Amino acid sequence: MINLYGPDGTALTSTKAVYTRNPHSDSLLQVGTVPNDYIWGAERLPILTDSPEALTSFRAWGFEYQYGGIGSDWGDGWHNGYVYGVATGAQNQLCGNLCEGFDSVREYWLGQVDRFYAKGADTVIISLENSGGMVYDYRNFGYNYLYVKEFSERYGIEILDESFDYLQLMRLRGEYFTEFLKGVDEVAGQNGKRWGVQLLAAFENPSLDDDLNGLCHYRMPKIVFDWQPVVELCDTVLIADRQYNGYQQTVASAIRQYASGHGKQVVVMAYAACGADAAYLEAALQDPLNHCVVTDSPDVCFAPISNPQ
Repeated sequence: MINLYGPDGTALTSTKAVYTRNPHSDSLLQVGTVPNDYIWGAERLPILTDSPEALTSFRAWGFEYQYGGIGSDWGDGWHNGYVYGVATGAQNQLCGNLCEGFDSVREYWLGQVDRFYAKGADTVIISLENSGGMVYDYRNFGYNYLYVKEFSERYGIEILDESFDYLQLMRLRGEYFTEFLKGVDEVAGQNGKRWGVQLLAAFENPSLDDDLNGLCHYRMPKIVFDWQPVVELCDTVLIADRQYNGYQQTVASAIRQYASGHGKQVVVMAYAACGADAAYLEAALQDPLNHCVVTDSPDVCFAPISNPQ
C-alpha cells in the first residue's frame, strides 16, 4: 500500500481495487456522472482495471468491491489491486461495513427488518453470512474506535498496539450483535410475526478457524455470541450445513437439540455444491431434530417425506 499526501502534507484516505463498477447498459457506461435514478445492485460483471473502459468507468462509478472478494473463488481479490482512489471533498473517509456497536447502526438494521414485515414477510431470518465485501484477513478487521476504547477499559490492552486474544474481540462484538437480535425480537413481536437466526456448528465450540464452516471464514462477520439465549428468543434456527459426504446428525447437534427442546423450528440449509442430493435430503428429514430442509439448488429433488412436528 502506498501513502498519499495533500498539498499541506496531511495524509489522504486511500484505497485500491482490481475492478471498477460496470453499469447495466453500455449507454450508462459512457455517462460521465452517475444518474440520480440509477438503481444500485443491477450492475453487470465488473471491469478489470487494465481494460480500456476501466478509466471511464472508474471516474463515474468508482471501484467494485462486491465481486471477487479475496480472490479465493474467482477474480484477483481486492487486496491485489493497483488502481488507487482518494476520498476528497466532504467525504474524508471511505465507506466500510456498518459497525454493530453503534446504536444508530442497530436502529438502521431494525428499520430494515420492520420494512420486510411491512412488505408482508411472515418470518425474517437474520443471516450471519455476507456474499459481498468479504474479509479474508480477519485479524485486520473490527477495530472500530468503540471497540478499541472498550477493550482497553475492560482488559487494559491497546489492541492497535499490543497482542491480544482476537476471539475476545469477537465476543465483545457479539454482545452488541445480541443487542440487535433482542431488538429484532421486539420488532417481530410488535408486528405479530416470526423471526429466526442462522447459526453454524462452530458456535458450539468457538475458535479462530477460517475453514468453510468456521467463524472466521471470509463470509462470516467475525463475531461470537452466547447462542442459547438467542435460541430462546427466536422462533426459527437455520443451520448452515456445508458438510460433505452426506448428511451427518452430529453437525450442530447441541444447537439443534437445544432449539428443538425449546419448541423452536429447526431448518437445515443444504448446499448442492457440498453434495446435497436426494439421499441427503431424505436423511436430514428423517432426523427428528429437524423441521425442514432448504436447498440452494432447484435441481435437488426427492420423494416427499413428511416429518410431523
